[in-house]
Amino acid sequence: MIENLKGITLTNWYAIDSVLFADRDPQKLMAEQEYKNYLVAKGAALSNLFEIYVKLGYHPTKVFENGEAVENYGLRRGRLAKERAVQILSKNKIADQLREEIEKTRLAEGVSKEDYAKYMLSKRIKSTALDILMIESALAATNSKKKLSDWQGQIMIQSYKVLRDSLIKYTD
Repeated sequence: MIENLKGITLTNWYAIDSVLFADRDPQKLMAEQEYKNYLVAKGAALSNLFEIYVKLGYHPTKVFENGEAVENYGLRRGRLAKERAVQILSKNKIADQLREEIEKTRLAEGVSKEDYAKYMLSKRIKSTALDILMIESALAATNSKKKLSDWQGQIMIQSYKVLRDSLIKYTD
């Protein structure tokens, strides 16, 4: 049996791939060294996330029977997080902010606003989905947001954001 933080960390391993690459295998999409770098970045992100969970006192109750159950749960969580991110970003106020940002951006020659909008929206969806997947559930379960407000917590959150963004870069 696989339980608690180890199980959630393993589900996040699969869920990250689901958010970033959907049903595609990242190993088949990248050169060998790039894939190795991606795995290092993903491991670093999960290590940082584990520290955040410990600081929050997050103790998930989900228990998994085997590795296949972990993988299936992770893939499902990834899909659901991405769907929710699309819903959030579709809300009028946020959609208007995104449109404004696109309009204000000076594009390089040969890049259309439509292409840039697709690129930016894809990155925003992935970023929001990863936040939902990895941070939101722990915050909701512990109701301990204040625990991240000290200097250590702030460093952990800033590190998380950098590591999250580095993972998203592998989808370019």
